[in-house]
Amino acid sequence: MLTRDEFHVYRKDGVIVPGVTTVMGNLHDYGCVPQWALEYASERGRNVHTGSAIIDRGQEIGSIDPRCEPYLDAWKLFTQREKPEWAVVEQMLFDPVRRFAGEPDRAGWVFDGYNIIDIKCTVDAHPAHGVQLAAYQLLCEAAAHFDSGSGRFVVQLKPDGKYVVHQYKDPMDTVTFLSCLAVYNWKERNRVN
Repeated sequence: MLTRDEFHVYRKDGVIVPGVTTVMGNLHDYGCVPQWALEYASERGRNVHTGSAIIDRGQEIGSIDPRCEPYLDAWKLFTQREKPEWAVVEQMLFDPVRRFAGEPDRAGWVFDGYNIIDIKCTVDAHPAHGVQLAAYQLLCEAAAHFDSGSGRFVVQLKPDGKYVVHQYKDPMDTVTFLSCLAVYNWKERNRVN
């Protein structure tokens, strides 16, 4: 059984396995961003992810933080325009061969194909998002959700209720994630910080 605790520590049958963001380490450095701003953005992101999953499962959201409303409006606009059919909605997945876990935001039929979607409320798109999506693609393949021909997209939700779609095609994204995983595993085996 795959579980995750409140600190985002994954366990497969009781044994700790690394998650995607842990493996990626510092590919995206937020060192110049004040801690309060990171905490604010993190909380907003969690709330938007929770709200968007409720929307995609066809449930009523109820009361939400007013700061999240425009982002959720953007997600509703995206789903109305694109009419996705999701196979994966915030589902924990595990790769039994490479031994890592993660939780892709969405995977399913959208943009005329079976694709992986990550929802972001960030100010800018970042190349590391492609690496994260490549990891989710590996997880979806391991879970037999679909094959490697899938596309990888970020849907960037904006505070004005609009969204921007970014596609990630760099084949080195997968290589980069697997390299990060190899370094992570080496450090764990050798107890290197």
